[in-house]
Amino acid sequence: LAAGWQDVDLDREWLEYKQKFNKSFTCALEENQKFLKFKKNYQIISEHNIRYEKGEVSFEMGLNPYSDKDIKDMEATSMGLKIRTK
Repeated sequence: LAAGWQDVDLDREWLEYKQKFNKSFTCALEENQKFLKFKKNYQIISEHNIRYEKGEVSFEMGLNPYSDKDIKDMEATSMGLKIRTK
């Protein structure tokens, strides 16, 4: 993921991502929304990994099952304990 992300075939990367993480969507609209989030996260990961290769940061990033989500998705589904207030 470190090469210039603009040069990457994101459609191919998206297909590989969906296969690797067994992703399926209920409709074309949902898939398009997830693709846009994937694209944004792919850019973040690629730009970070360029910095990693230059020695500017100490760890490399990669795609994972959450790469088609944004923070709102994560807050809604994966952020742990929910405390009700009265």
